[in-house]
Amino acid sequence: MNYNPLPNYQQMKYLNSNGFYPYKQRNLLTQNEYKFYCSLIKIADKYNLSIQVKMRLADIIEVDKRKINNKDYMSYFGKIKSKHIDFVLTHKYTMQMIAAIELDDKSHEKQQRIERDAFVNNALTAAGIDFIRCLTINNLEPLIVYILRKKQIIR
Repeated sequence: MNYNPLPNYQQMKYLNSNGFYPYKQRNLLTQNEYKFYCSLIKIADKYNLSIQVKMRLADIIEVDKRKINNKDYMSYFGKIKSKHIDFVLTHKYTMQMIAAIELDDKSHEKQQRIERDAFVNNALTAAGIDFIRCLTINNLEPLIVYILRKKQIIR
């Protein structure tokens, strides 16, 4: 059952011209991402971290207008507005960004994806964001601890 607090007349004015919306709900995570997420929760809980999923790259980095001409802004923004990062670790209480995590699978072996991944790696590095690219949860905790120590969040 759907709950919508808007009265019907307010809902109606937002209908498209033919009233047709061909959408359906989809899973937020793939099965592999969900399995990884469940394991990542255990690590995050140990260090007071929260996990944000499917974060848009443009929500965690931005175009530095001081480094470009105004006319180039949309070109650079266009490169980050539609790309997503699988997981972003944040401090549970301050929401300080700790690290971005990309879970790689077979799709990351395709040439187009290799180019996309190189761009994301370089953009995050340029923005000063710690970034972890991994195939499994194995050996991830020591990397997270290293980043937490580097940021002086733990000793």
